[in-house]
Amino acid sequence: MTFDHCVTLRVQAPARPSSPDVVVVGAGLAGLYQLHRLRELGLSCPTTYLGLQVAGFPNMFTITITGPGSPSVLSNMIVSIEQHVDWITDCLTHIDGQTIEASPDAQQRWVAHVTETAEQTLMNHANSWYVGANIPGKPRVVMPYVGGVGRYREICDEVAATGYEGFLLTPSE
Repeated sequence: MTFDHCVTLRVQAPARPSSPDVVVVGAGLAGLYQLHRLRELGLSCPTTYLGLQVAGFPNMFTITITGPGSPSVLSNMIVSIEQHVDWITDCLTHIDGQTIEASPDAQQRWVAHVTETAEQTLMNHANSWYVGANIPGKPRVVMPYVGGVGRYREICDEVAATGYEGFLLTPSE
């Protein structure tokens, strides 16, 4: 399946009807692989922080759903989607109109952690879509976080508890 169109839906919070709080882009079943289009920015594989944001794209959450770097397809997707939506909702409440963006350093550390965790498994050796083997020329990398849903949730909760450590928060203009 290839990505040849998207549907954009504006979602507005009642408190501020003049500007959208969220833009939702549906990428269908190929959503997990769409971040590979960011190669134009020098990214060689789907690169995210927590599977939730890409550095350089403020206010864009990548719940594709759920994104590379999250447990995604290795989990009960409905429960993982719910966790992401709840986390993002709490985050948006916390930042209260500020701009939020994954820091490049946090993103790099997260990708290294995801890679190190995957290297403890046999997944790297599989000829599977889990490593991008179904897309010619695509770098082979385990995209989902294989450290477990429980550990992933703990990490996300720790990030939130520390004031969204790893994210750059700046006042909106």
